[in-house]
Amino acid sequence: LLAEMIEQDYSVYSKLICQFRDLSVGDISARTLWSLLIEDMREMLLSAAIQEDCTTSDYMNLFFKVKWFFHKHISRSADPEGSVDLHEIFSLHVRAWLDESTQQFDGFLKNAIEQDKESKFQQTAEHCHHSWSVVHIFSALTECHSVLQSIECPVPELQNEYYLLYSQLVVRVLTKYTSVIRNILLKDSPTSKMGCVLLNNMEQMRQELEKLYKKMGGEQLKNTEAGDVLNRLQSEQLRQDLEDVCIIFARSQEPSIVEHIKAVPAKLAKIRGNEPLNTQEGTAVIDSALEYLSNNVKTMFASCNKNVFKRVLKELFRINLTNIQRLVVLPHLSLEKGYDGGMDLTPKQCAAISASLVTVQDFFHCEGSGLRKTYMNDCAEKKRLVTALEMYTRSTDSLITDFITVETRQDKTAADDPLGELSLQVDLFVAQGEQKVVAKIISASRLIWPASSVSGIFRPYVEVTLLGPALAGLRRRHETKSKTKNPPAYNEAFTFPMSKMCDIDSYELHFAIRDYCFGRQKPLVGVTTLPLKSVPNAGTLSARLSLGKNLYFSEAGKDILCILAQRPQDEIAQEFVTLKLETRTTELG
Repeated sequence: LLAEMIEQDYSVYSKLICQFRDLSVGDISARTLWSLLIEDMREMLLSAAIQEDCTTSDYMNLFFKVKWFFHKHISRSADPEGSVDLHEIFSLHVRAWLDESTQQFDGFLKNAIEQDKESKFQQTAEHCHHSWSVVHIFSALTECHSVLQSIECPVPELQNEYYLLYSQLVVRVLTKYTSVIRNILLKDSPTSKMGCVLLNNMEQMRQELEKLYKKMGGEQLKNTEAGDVLNRLQSEQLRQDLEDVCIIFARSQEPSIVEHIKAVPAKLAKIRGNEPLNTQEGTAVIDSALEYLSNNVKTMFASCNKNVFKRVLKELFRINLTNIQRLVVLPHLSLEKGYDGGMDLTPKQCAAISASLVTVQDFFHCEGSGLRKTYMNDCAEKKRLVTALEMYTRSTDSLITDFITVETRQDKTAADDPLGELSLQVDLFVAQGEQKVVAKIISASRLIWPASSVSGIFRPYVEVTLLGPALAGLRRRHETKSKTKNPPAYNEAFTFPMSKMCDIDSYELHFAIRDYCFGRQKPLVGVTTLPLKSVPNAGTLSARLSLGKNLYFSEAGKDILCILAQRPQDEIAQEFVTLKLETRTTELG
């Protein structure tokens, strides 16, 4: 009716009333009727919103009808404010529609996943590596954006707000979809091919998000809240999620990889003698593990997106090296149980492992289709493994020197959870042809020890050991007398000679307070160390050291202890490992 009235005013009355050149009855009619319509609609929409009589879809349909009416019959009246009024009075309902769409996507996402599960995540086409669920999800998101785009809001603030709400909807949907894929990989143990499709869905999701971003304006979204939300989703969240699911998928194969690597020590044991290693011996060490991987890698190469394929390969490469290191080169080392398995490798066996690493790298290089050799050479697991193999050829004194030099935070446990303090004085004497250290134990204080100890009576004493190179044949350990008085005072001094050929920085004093029990094991109260490099050259140091339940050391330190632990005939090595791994029993608190 309104449209007919306006058109009549333009076509009939404007021609009849033409005395005034600048007067258009049609324009006056259009502006007046539009103004009245907007006022009536403002009141109607406010009333309807309170009563909740209509759905958000009804309001959106009404909006597009009124918008069409404005552009068809009102816009020629050249009233720029008219469209603004329309968008402002409908803004509440556009927000409500976006919010309702967010809720509806939960059901849509669930249905898309269920359909994919029924088809066992079948690829959409032979040349496409992803399944239908990701296609359906982005079709729905694109349709939602098309509706939002067709609103054509002339108010920049409202337009930015709509895009921000829509961006948050996208984040919510894709986050939930990622969570579903993660749960399937973790709980359902999918086949290798199905797992590849799930990973491809993650990569396809990132590609589709990039297309959606461009449809929303691309560069125009820069420096807007919506753009920031989508950029964080793409560059941070989804990138990390893809990395995580690739790791989950690769680690699902780790148990089988471990079983094959467990056979390596038996093969190494057959490699004996001092003659040069032949190529066949080096390859045979790891061939069973690579044979198992070969079939899976072929499946992944055929089924995976290139980016996904390389991400999975990286994790499989790290898994292989980590388990070779853990099961073959560096035995398990526990603070409570000590050395647990492993074998003392000969130089020829180390050469065989080095040769097998070359074979592993060639395998994962995949003739140029897999990992870059520079990446594999720079991999932390590879460097640690190569370093460990090199340590097998070094002397005990050299390894102990490295440990003392590298491990500068052995007292971290004592600092975090002190079990007492030890007061002492250390004097360092460096003369021509001789160097020695004198450790004077003054007293102990604030010792934490249960009333019902092993012996019944607490009789603490201090055990002092000098650790470092070239100490074979020299006295390395002294003990104070046990004391029953609390806090105990000792005032006992002990002299330790050191090799004049070695640097002072290569030595440390190891202090352990124990509870004296006649004829039984003497339980540890607390332990700490003092590196001699902290003592002034040819000077004196008075210190109060905190005691901890055990010593702290880095991964590099653990590797050295693993190597030393495999030298059972070496008294110095065994003593060093025993002292470093000793810990206060949990029963004693």
